[in-house]
Amino acid sequence: MVFAKIINIPITKAEITCSGSSLKNKNLSGCVGLSNQILKMCGDYIGRPLAHILRMSLTVGIYV
Repeated sequence: MVFAKIINIPITKAEITCSGSSLKNKNLSGCVGLSNQILKMCGDYIGRPLAHILRMSLTVGIYV
């Protein structure tokens, strides 16, 4: 879906890492099937790319 564009949203790696570390330890996370524990352990590695993807999604106005 395409919505209104949101420009200059400062999403940082630290915010992504902090959000990920606050996840509860469930077995599955969303439709992908990754455990929250794995996401927590990988937070330092995926934080920067994930923040970039989220910023770009907001900038172009495409949210899937």
